[in-house]
Amino acid sequence: DINVQRIYEFIGHRMCISSISISFDGRLLGTCSFDHTARIWDLITGKCKFVLPAHTDWIWKIEFSPNSKYILTASDDKTARIWSSESGYLLHTITEHVLEVSDVVFSADSSTFFTVSHDRTLAQFDTESGIRLARITAHLDWIELVRLSKNGDFILTGSRDKSIKLWTHCQSSPEFSSDSSKKGIQMYVSLIGHEHEVVCAEFQPKSGSLIASGSKDRCIMIWRVPERRLEASLKPSLILKGHRDQVKSVSWSKDGSKVVSASKDASIIVWKVIQRTDLNSGEWILDGNSLNRFSGHHARVDKALFLNEMLVVSVCHDRCIRVWDCKSNQLLIAVEDAHPSGIVAADICVGEWAFVTGGLEGHVYVWKLMTKSLLELSRHAVWNHFGNQLNRLYELKSNRLKKNTDLDIILDVRAIQNGVLIGDLFGFCEIVERGIELLAQYSMHLLENESKTENYDENLKALVSNNIWNRTEMRRKQIEFTTSFDFIIKQQINHSEE
Repeated sequence: DINVQRIYEFIGHRMCISSISISFDGRLLGTCSFDHTARIWDLITGKCKFVLPAHTDWIWKIEFSPNSKYILTASDDKTARIWSSESGYLLHTITEHVLEVSDVVFSADSSTFFTVSHDRTLAQFDTESGIRLARITAHLDWIELVRLSKNGDFILTGSRDKSIKLWTHCQSSPEFSSDSSKKGIQMYVSLIGHEHEVVCAEFQPKSGSLIASGSKDRCIMIWRVPERRLEASLKPSLILKGHRDQVKSVSWSKDGSKVVSASKDASIIVWKVIQRTDLNSGEWILDGNSLNRFSGHHARVDKALFLNEMLVVSVCHDRCIRVWDCKSNQLLIAVEDAHPSGIVAADICVGEWAFVTGGLEGHVYVWKLMTKSLLELSRHAVWNHFGNQLNRLYELKSNRLKKNTDLDIILDVRAIQNGVLIGDLFGFCEIVERGIELLAQYSMHLLENESKTENYDENLKALVSNNIWNRTEMRRKQIEFTTSFDFIIKQQINHSEE
């Protein structure tokens, strides 16, 4: 009833894919490689939009800004660079670091960004000007990662010195905002517990009040973000043990109740993280236990991610993609030889059911989970609303063919029907929205090619020109749109019959 299909093949990089990023509006995919280039791919057309000759050495990270206007890249050439996602032009080159730039992240409002380096420093820059706002020596050894909390209040850094540190910055901390002497990056708390270098760390997506981290010490640790700045270091609230080799990645479920970890030992473990109140002390307590241990890969697993609350996808150096069902504790799908070489990078597309993978050979693929029963349900939902109008237009087109009249007003309706039924490409979650968008474009064509049409719906024009793909936004506009569409189609039918 369910399978995985490859819907896009993005081939252009000549060496290993090091990082994958999807723009927040879901339109663009960014990839970077050890071939010194970054590429921006259009997820709607399936084509390469830009090739960024980004750096003179390996690129480790590519990142879109939250407003989707900017792209950041970080490289072993000791620079970070910021690009326009619209034009592909280089806007600024950051040369403040003296060693490799290992990671970058934008602030929540896209106005600033942060860089970390093997020179042990954390720096903040203005996005528009590229001017440095702050810089601090943050760790005793190489800094490998930087993350931003969901609300933008905290910056997280992880280092080879075995520590994780939380920082506040001048835009996010009310505690420091009134004191001009304390502007810039400020230490909030140091998280001490790992016995080896920190490999990965992620904020809980729902509230950002918890952090999950993984290390070469084979442990996953859960940390509670304190309500106030602490002078003393903070110990982990929960230590999860189960892997037999270093942890390569940790990822939260959307509701923040589970963590999935991937390891060099070829296993994936799903952990349940429970917050409860102690009945005696009234204090919050964290409990954790292993829900699922998935084994089946034959090499190290670099990434495991939640597709939804019950499904986990993992990618591995054995060239295999596996989808696991947490409810049944079983392997759901195995895609053997998914890449020509080992798979080292992955990310989840906007929404559920779609994901991207990158391989050692430099190929990037977009995959979609297809559920036949849900897809059929979605098709019925589309046709229940639009089927009659489409069939009527098709009849009108046939009549016009017989009369040998101008056909520019009415397109090949059957092509639109095929477009609505592109479930094989977009799957369940996007099928209704994509169908509506195609119908909106069709309606726009009718309007633009009929000079006698007086009623021009600006809302419909904006809907099509903005090419809205966000599911929540689409639902919000769906009622007003369907009313507009019904009116336009009926008007066109009446006009064609005259």
